[in-house]
Amino acid sequence: MRVVVYNSRMGSTKKYAEWFAQSTGLKAYSLDEAKTEVSKEDEVIFFSWNLHAKIQEVDKAEKLFNIIAYAILGMQPSGTMVQDLKDSNFIPEDKPLFTLIGRYYSEENTGMYKLIMKMVTKTFVKNFNNTPEDERTEVDKMMVHFLTEGGDHVQESELAEILRWYRVTYPSTATPFDAVSEVAAPESDLKPFVADEAPVEAPVPEAPSDPTLKPFIAGEE
Repeated sequence: MRVVVYNSRMGSTKKYAEWFAQSTGLKAYSLDEAKTEVSKEDEVIFFSWNLHAKIQEVDKAEKLFNIIAYAILGMQPSGTMVQDLKDSNFIPEDKPLFTLIGRYYSEENTGMYKLIMKMVTKTFVKNFNNTPEDERTEVDKMMVHFLTEGGDHVQESELAEILRWYRVTYPSTATPFDAVSEVAAPESDLKPFVADEAPVEAPVPEAPSDPTLKPFIAGEE
C-alpha cells in the first residue's frame, strides 16, 4: 500500500499533504496516526518542514517507515534548495525530494521558535544589507520580505512538480492533476492513460541551488 504521512506544526504541511492525497487517491495520516496505521511494508511519501536545513522528525519517520519520497516546506520558492536539504539530512540521491513554499508570520512564533527566528531574521537581513545591490537575487529579496513582513504562499498549484513525478512513476494509479488545474493542461486536452502504453518520462529540471541562501530556513509548517 502507498500512503502519505505528514508532520505539521501549524497546519500548512497538513494542508499540502491532504491536497496531494486527494489528488492521487492515497490516504493521509499524521505522523502520530501513522505509528499505528502504517506498516513498514507500506510505501510512504513523507511531508514535513525544515528548520535550519533540518527536516523535522525525519529521523523518526525513517526508522518507522519505508519512505519513497519527501516533500518539505520552507520559505524559498518551490523546487529550490533540494540538494541542500538532501546533503544536510543524508537523503540518498536516488530518493525524490521536493520543496514547497509555505507560510510565515513572525507574530505566530512562540517559545524557542520565537527566539530562533528572531536571530535568523537579524542575521539574514544584516547579510542582505551588506550584499551589493547588483548581487542580491530575487530569492534573497523574497526571503527578506518573508522574514520581516510575513506571507502565505500555500496553494495547490505548488504541488505541480511532485504530482507530475507521481503521475509518471505510478501511471496506472495516479489521477489527473485535479489539485493543480492552473498548471496542468485543460481537462479536455488530457490524454486518457492506456494500460499497455508505456508512459513518456519527461524529466523535470530541478532549480539550481543558490549558495547565497544559507541556511535554508523553515516556512510556516
